[in-house]
Amino acid sequence: MSSGQKGVWIELAVAIATYVVYAIVVLGEVGRSSWATVPYAPLMLWAIGASVVATVIVRTVVAAIAPKDADKRDVRDKQIYRFGEYTGHWVLVAGAIAALLLAVIKVDYFWIANEIYLAFFVSSVLAAVAKLSAYGRGLPAW
Repeated sequence: MSSGQKGVWIELAVAIATYVVYAIVVLGEVGRSSWATVPYAPLMLWAIGASVVATVIVRTVVAAIAPKDADKRDVRDKQIYRFGEYTGHWVLVAGAIAALLLAVIKVDYFWIANEIYLAFFVSSVLAAVAKLSAYGRGLPAW
């Protein structure tokens, strides 16, 4: 398994874990109060920060375990990265449009912020799945 593929697996696992923990904590808070009073902002910022830090730490540990493979990226890795990012990009665009529509109809900030976070999460998961698929089956011939 290439270092690029290992990195994708790490990013996918960390993204899922942090989003699930965030959702569980927020839903637990909703059980004690209403949606409008949930302190989602600090929880969301902690989840995003934890995701970034955990990804960096795990990738560093994996690179330290196999240092000779850590910096090797060939043309295929770059093409797969680009393909996955383009794939996930469309979900992010749709999420931005949805957030804009929510703001236009004056929905509570809680819903707008969580929709944006969900769009980032789904975008990163879709990009990772597309990359892993490309590593396993090859890039689509368009």
